[in-house]
Amino acid sequence: MSINILIADDHVMFREGLTLLIERDQEMKVVGQATNGREAVTMARKLTPPIVLMDINMPRLSGIGATEIIKRTLPNVNVIMLSMYSTEEHVFRSLNAGAKGYLLKDLAGKEVLKAIRTVNAGKTYLCRQISSIVIDEYVKHRAKNNDSGSLLSILSQREYEVLRLVVEGYPSKKIADSLCIANSTADTYRHRIMKKLGASSNAELIKLALQNGLIPMDTNL
Repeated sequence: MSINILIADDHVMFREGLTLLIERDQEMKVVGQATNGREAVTMARKLTPPIVLMDINMPRLSGIGATEIIKRTLPNVNVIMLSMYSTEEHVFRSLNAGAKGYLLKDLAGKEVLKAIRTVNAGKTYLCRQISSIVIDEYVKHRAKNNDSGSLLSILSQREYEVLRLVVEGYPSKKIADSLCIANSTADTYRHRIMKKLGASSNAELIKLALQNGLIPMDTNL
């Protein structure tokens, strides 16, 4: 039986390239392609594939946010994160959201096939550049230094997702719809983020996010 795979990435050339690579393997089949995080969640619920290849940075809802929702509602669906980022923070956030694998996009190549087989067998897969030792040391460091001064360490995962949507210009209602929370809860998160980051307006939030690398400079606004 083929391993069914959902690919979630907002770059069509990358999706098509991955599809061609994967479908050369007779044991694997791409059953769907999502162009943003919200669509990835919807398609995962519809198709329930054993494997989702998830771009970490997508519009509407990030790969990390989509992974968190998928794992909360579909525990048997396993996510392999595809990322341009090799920072400990991005890796930690991905694993904490429930990802079972982490690959650097520019070096993935045929390693994607190995990652799919490994994760489908119930194991965790980290590419060669991301060692488990680094993750273990970082988790220990984070536990001892919650006030490390990093804005990423100040915000919870859900607050980070709300901030991403604020940066993309979403009003509270659309934020609530995207994250499956109440409008009042979205407002509460927004005010909490502003207080934590010392911002008095959405414009200041966006500036802080860009300056501190929480949101890539090329994000879709």
